[in-house]
Amino acid sequence: MHIASLGPFAGSLESTPRTMDVTKATFADVLPEIEAALQNCEFVAVDFEMSGINLAGQPRITYADTMQERYAQQRVVASRFKIIQMGISIVSKVEKTGSSGNSASHTLVACPYNFYTFAADGDDVILSLSAIHFLKDHGMDFNKWIREGVSYTNAAREEELIKRLDCERERDEEEIKKPEGGAPGKTQMNLTKPADVEFMKKQMEVVKAWREESEILGGAESLSEEEKSEAARRRKELTLARTNAFMRRALFEAIEIYYPDLITESRNNQVIVLRLSAAEKEERMAAREAARQSRRLSTVGMRLVFKAMSACARPIVVHNGFFDLLFMMAAFHKPLPEKLVDFKADVRACFPAGVYDTRLISTREDLLGKSLGDKGLEGLCQALVQETPEGGVDLVLAEGFEKYGGSERQAFAHEAGYDAYLTGAVFARMQVLLGDAGLEKLKMMVFSFRSMFVTNLGEDRDWPVYGQQGELVFHLGWEKEAGKDLKDADLMKLFGDRSADTWILWIDDCGAFAVLQGKEGGEALRGEDVLKALPETSTVVRVTTFKDWCAAKEAETEAAREPVEVGKDGWEKGKRLRVA
Repeated sequence: MHIASLGPFAGSLESTPRTMDVTKATFADVLPEIEAALQNCEFVAVDFEMSGINLAGQPRITYADTMQERYAQQRVVASRFKIIQMGISIVSKVEKTGSSGNSASHTLVACPYNFYTFAADGDDVILSLSAIHFLKDHGMDFNKWIREGVSYTNAAREEELIKRLDCERERDEEEIKKPEGGAPGKTQMNLTKPADVEFMKKQMEVVKAWREESEILGGAESLSEEEKSEAARRRKELTLARTNAFMRRALFEAIEIYYPDLITESRNNQVIVLRLSAAEKEERMAAREAARQSRRLSTVGMRLVFKAMSACARPIVVHNGFFDLLFMMAAFHKPLPEKLVDFKADVRACFPAGVYDTRLISTREDLLGKSLGDKGLEGLCQALVQETPEGGVDLVLAEGFEKYGGSERQAFAHEAGYDAYLTGAVFARMQVLLGDAGLEKLKMMVFSFRSMFVTNLGEDRDWPVYGQQGELVFHLGWEKEAGKDLKDADLMKLFGDRSADTWILWIDDCGAFAVLQGKEGGEALRGEDVLKALPETSTVVRVTTFKDWCAAKEAETEAAREPVEVGKDGWEKGKRLRVA
């Protein structure tokens, strides 16, 4: 069966609309549904829209950047800007029953969600003008983002919140278990200011009078039903005079010592005194616990989705996803580490089933068996729908998720949920072309824009972009003034008969990379042989192999590192680190 027979643009199954656009008002209802779907899915595709991706004053990215240099620049960006939208598309396998009643094949079913997100804490929200114009032109609802965005925070702040909530829970439990005679050994704050002493005296007299009145009212048998209702209200709750935090604490302690059967809480800078039955105390405790859970949900928010994605141990799929991963880890996990190797370790720990990048996969003609060209996400999807071979599977939108299946679907381009859906649709088709062996080769490999390297999340070293399919790469360097008039054609001519199979990647005014088709008559060429065959007429351009350039770059990086000054005891001066 062709995948194209029920392609991602063929519409969805007949259904009732679901909550595909998730805001803080619907998040609590949708979260359990997402958590359940993730547990049984094949993979989950993600996409993000950010408040910016470029910071003023940063160096321009170039093909000469190492991945550590690129990471260092983009780490700052992902730490400063915020996520505006997150899209996830949960793709699951559903068995189809053939005419004979047997399970003949299966369908992949996509459940895409689009979240508006708004950070719960942290620094100011920074907006990049170019990013805001781009998102505005693609229909971003900024009012919805600000007013209805789902909160998010990282692991450390979630832990801080949990500790605060645990402390509140312990205090509530102590209220329930408090002995009638009061807490043994409890001491009262010592007030020294006359005004504080007088305020405390008056407020405690109010409490005493209210308590005595409550006992009388509680035992009145001659009251009407309306009077009994009002008496019950007055008997249950007392509001003391507004005061500062210091005096509220003093009141809490005094009331606990002298009236241990009463419960105190703070509202609007006032102490509220409650007299509750055992059943009412239990009911109050349950309500406060529900409020705590609501606070956790509304504060932690999207981190709970991130944790569910990690816990389900399913592959994560991105498109051109290096930035997406940086933003996701910075927002939902922890501050980005300084070193790329540490970031890679964090990603592996969070997503052990692997990360796949459809942008990178689209460049691997050798594994796909065909050229997809340099297409955008929607162009890739269309090309794969039209050209998937026999033996593929269908991919459809799940019941109720019809928003991205209509004829006006392209109006949602660059909405995070829609782009996540397309990413999943592309990956579903790429799986068929690659097979298990091809997928394994590209696991944990992530594309980076304008880079000579592929970020290999699976290990410390990164892979060169070129060379996997037989290409040869050379670095071309020259003095700025001497090479000011150089053009692509001038550099391509250096390679003589092979100039037609050469393309140029400019670094700056003093250098470029030349990429050559690395085979001749079916035989692989060696970089050293190409160098020997270069004409010696040019004294302007210096040509070196990519391997030698990388070695020189590494040596330059090592030389630029600040020397470590070590004391006689073997410890680095000013730090508590022993130098090996």
